[in-house]
Amino acid sequence: MAAVKKIFLCSLISVIIFTLGQTSGVNAQVLPPYQFIRLLTADVVNQELIDQGRATPQTLPFLENSQVTELSTAADGYYIRYYSYDPSRFQNGAVGGWMMPIPEVLGKSLPAVKDLFALPQAPDHFVVVKVPAGTLMRTGTSGPISGWGLGGGQQVLLMEYIDVSDYQTAAALPAAVRSGAFAPQAGGENAQNSATYIDSLAPDDPFSYLQIVRFSLSYLEGPAFDKALNNIGPECYDVLNRTGLEQGFMFEQILLDPASRNITSAPHGSYSMWGGITGSLASYDGRGEHTGFDLETGGAAAGFDLLLNPNLSVGLGLGCL
Repeated sequence: MAAVKKIFLCSLISVIIFTLGQTSGVNAQVLPPYQFIRLLTADVVNQELIDQGRATPQTLPFLENSQVTELSTAADGYYIRYYSYDPSRFQNGAVGGWMMPIPEVLGKSLPAVKDLFALPQAPDHFVVVKVPAGTLMRTGTSGPISGWGLGGGQQVLLMEYIDVSDYQTAAALPAAVRSGAFAPQAGGENAQNSATYIDSLAPDDPFSYLQIVRFSLSYLEGPAFDKALNNIGPECYDVLNRTGLEQGFMFEQILLDPASRNITSAPHGSYSMWGGITGSLASYDGRGEHTGFDLETGGAAAGFDLLLNPNLSVGLGLGCL
């Protein structure tokens, strides 16, 4: 009898743990910071989409007999939406409710993406989507669709509209995609240093903008890849810092050097008005692995001085740099 009670107790505990796991809304998929709303069966969600005219019994978006998590996002997050460019559609097809978490597609070829999400045709564009906090969404596993793909990827369906401006960066897709670490693929020391730094960053947040950087780099071809890495690097900021120091020194000369304003020859007890401007223009060509950029600096100062004696003057000056 005691053995039967132990078996019953163990079975009861297993059922409770299984039930909690099913109702908590947490599954093996990657979820953003969220407030859990409810857990739905894929069959219910698929039927809703059929009733809305967004699916058919032959093109079920979610994997049958799986579960779909409905949640409200607790923080802003970034996603990727693939689409086929179509001038007849709103924003050429860039705006829509279907999208994917970036880790699901990072480093995958376009045929692999098409198959993973059972898309009707291979996409030729992508858009970066910023989903604001408080957005209602559903996420689950894509189902297989005959002639389209096997499915199996984690997909996201927005349940409410977001602003068109949240569809931030749209671009055409190249034929090839980079995979693996970026550093071995970079050319030049600066680009390799930037790539090594990016590779070293832990992808602790799958929905951060860092994932967008990695995703965008994976689709850059040839010299554009190295140029982007050079632009990410600190070279231009170092030059801008040195330029700022030089400009500050010239500005200081206007304010603090009375000889440059020729007031020492004025009678004692008299005052003089003064003013000056300073500025610089520079253009750095992007050659080899160096970053090219243009810069402009400028400033002006004005004031007056009261000459007390040949060695002492007081005054007031105002300037803007």
